[in-house]
Amino acid sequence: MWPTAIKVLEGKGGELIQDLAARMESAADLLEFERAARLRDQIQAVKEIQSSQTMTRHGDQDIDAVSLVSDGGLPCVSIVFVRGGRNLGTANFFPRAGLAESAELLGGFLSQ
Repeated sequence: MWPTAIKVLEGKGGELIQDLAARMESAADLLEFERAARLRDQIQAVKEIQSSQTMTRHGDQDIDAVSLVSDGGLPCVSIVFVRGGRNLGTANFFPRAGLAESAELLGGFLSQ
């Protein structure tokens, strides 16, 4: 299961679908229909993940875009994860600001 998840996160969904399809056909040829059905379901799940991902740029580089916004003294650090040109989502963090300036706050956050 983990190698499957890793390939999806690395943006190698097409390669993964081809591998799963070959394994599904092999299982069907061996009359292992329950295994073939599980593989079919995995293919469908990968396709659903791919359809919900947004292509953000060309190329296969991995990027983490980090931004800091502060509203009323409450800072928020937002990170966008891009793997293989696909946006895999964001994570938001609300560090304690204290008296730190924005650059100092972001630098401290990134060093952690």
